[in-house]
Amino acid sequence: MSLEIVDHPALEVTGLLFEPGQGEDIAALWRRFADRAGEITGREGDAEWYGLSWRQAGAMHYLAAVATAPGAPLPAGMVRQELPEGRYARYVHLGTAPSVAKSLGRLFAELLPARGLQPRPGACFEHYTEAFTGVDAQDSQIYIYVPVY
Repeated sequence: MSLEIVDHPALEVTGLLFEPGQGEDIAALWRRFADRAGEITGREGDAEWYGLSWRQAGAMHYLAAVATAPGAPLPAGMVRQELPEGRYARYVHLGTAPSVAKSLGRLFAELLPARGLQPRPGACFEHYTEAFTGVDAQDSQIYIYVPVY
């Protein structure tokens, strides 16, 4: 799939956080989040979900989330995070959700350097739209965004 550079608006998301040592994997986090997503009020884009990933203190963190209106109530045990407005490399991943990691590796190792792009600090995120047809579906499309200079 192709890589394009886009300007993405700021976005507030609410969801469940995965932190190292929690005793669950990201797939389990998504299942737990799917069970609780109905608790979120002020949701924007009912069919859209987001997966944010970032490094903090040398460890990977991940947030399974949905877009919410600013100031919407925060359900117990959930966190809110803002994705800043900015320039992002957007890549369309075609395939299963577990294979997103392979596409991210290719983005950082090959595609960004080939275009002379450098990642900037901040969360990368996956955007799941109606083109996402299932976790194990080979025809699923997942949009991957990487903040770039």
